Amino acid sequence: MTTGRMPLKMLVLAGVGGAGLFLYMRHQQTGHLRLVDWIIAGSILVLSVLIVCASWFRTTKAWENSEDSTDSEDSRPLMSGQLRWLLAILLLPLLLWVVYSTDDFQDLLKKAEERTQTKALIEALKNPHAVRILAGEPDETGWVPAHSAAGGFFVYVPDRFNEVIVALEMEGRPTPVVVVGARTENLKFVALAARWTGGGKDLKGRAKTAVKSLCHFENPVVLREELFEDRFPLVEVEGEVGAAKGLARIIATDKAVYGLAVEGPDLTGDVRAAAGRFFDSFAIVASEPNEAVILNLIDAVEPNQ
Repeated sequence: MTTGRMPLKMLVLAGVGGAGLFLYMRHQQTGHLRLVDWIIAGSILVLSVLIVCASWFRTTKAWENSEDSTDSEDSRPLMSGQLRWLLAILLLPLLLWVVYSTDDFQDLLKKAEERTQTKALIEALKNPHAVRILAGEPDETGWVPAHSAAGGFFVYVPDRFNEVIVALEMEGRPTPVVVVGARTENLKFVALAARWTGGGKDLKGRAKTAVKSLCHFENPVVLREELFEDRFPLVEVEGEVGAAKGLARIIATDKAVYGLAVEGPDLTGDVRAAAGRFFDSFAIVASEPNEAVILNLIDAVEPNQ
């Protein structure tokens, strides 16, 4: 009886080994594991278990039927069938990958993965997370270059900056927002990026909506509307923020919204010039904020000082 059931152990080992090897190769290839990779590995294991259960039943049945027989030919078809199952398990990762790589299936997985990831981010962002504190060094111009890998943007600020990840309410939904901020004696400079979670494809309307979500100005006045990089709607406004006054610029893309703001006691010529330099230095370096990077930063033990 032991000899007849030995191939079943090979099926189990093949299933576990195939799933493990597939996950290892995917991690080596991409640097991380996606939901589809875990689904493929799980499918391999589930199918292996089903095959083992079916083979175990057939092996037991065949053993009982041939209990009084000494003909060795009785076991050959069973053994051949198990070897075919073994080969099927070894080829299964490739077959499943072909199926799961179709565009429709990928779209479904991406949406499910994004919802899960965003929920995890919001849960982790019950409190603001500091990424960098007083970071950067002035270059030859005296301003500090700030590149945010999490936010996917670059900007110049007049002094060392802090980078923080927070959850803000946008269109009635908590949304992870990457914020880079710096201060001078009288002025506050802020640049931020957030993925767009609302509906609609009208980018111009999206920019105006983002002004309401991101700029908390009293009686805001629209200064100008134009295209950023000849592609994306840009809205520039000014208004009052409590006892201070501010200038802000909002940019809407197909995947994200970006905001820049300068606040101070008054909007003098020098303040407007500094705001203009700050606004004009802004550049989008990624199509959207990188939530994988954000999650890694939140999981980091210590922020960069």
